[in-house]
Amino acid sequence: MGKDAHQMNAEHDDGLPDHSGGYDPYGQRRGHHDDPSGVGYGVTDPYASDPHAADPYASGPYATGPHPAGPVPVGPPQFGAFPAPLPSSNAAITGFVLGLLGLAMCGGLTSPIGIWFSARGMKETAPTATAPRGGRGLAIAGLVTSLVGLIPLCFLLLYGVMMIVGLVMAATA
Repeated sequence: MGKDAHQMNAEHDDGLPDHSGGYDPYGQRRGHHDDPSGVGYGVTDPYASDPHAADPYASGPYATGPHPAGPVPVGPPQFGAFPAPLPSSNAAITGFVLGLLGLAMCGGLTSPIGIWFSARGMKETAPTATAPRGGRGLAIAGLVTSLVGLIPLCFLLLYGVMMIVGLVMAATA
């Protein structure tokens, strides 16, 4: 055995026996103070880089230098880089606006006209149309909002019919 507990702890001040032969888990000798920050307790930082070492990425497929095919263009895409968007269908836009108005403000009064414009917009934006146009989503949304806007219009019409029937029955009685 040779060493007693006091001699084993001579290089440490943590009070625990040294069973590793004086080396830490990183292979550094305990008590070796190469760490300038003093945070590593004698262990050099394995992730610290030497500023004078050669850059391992200076060549090869991960090189940060100029691209072999030339400089990469910066800025907006050049003319013709993307296909031009399709012009929007005016009928689809009108159907959507009338559907929203009928749903939100007009009590459904504009909904029947919104349904007509939305149906026309769906024909214009169909994939089989002779002159395809954009705005199919607006046409579908206009049709849905116009159909939902018909609900208050139906209640208003039903109320009006019931009022007229009530007045006629009161006048004949």
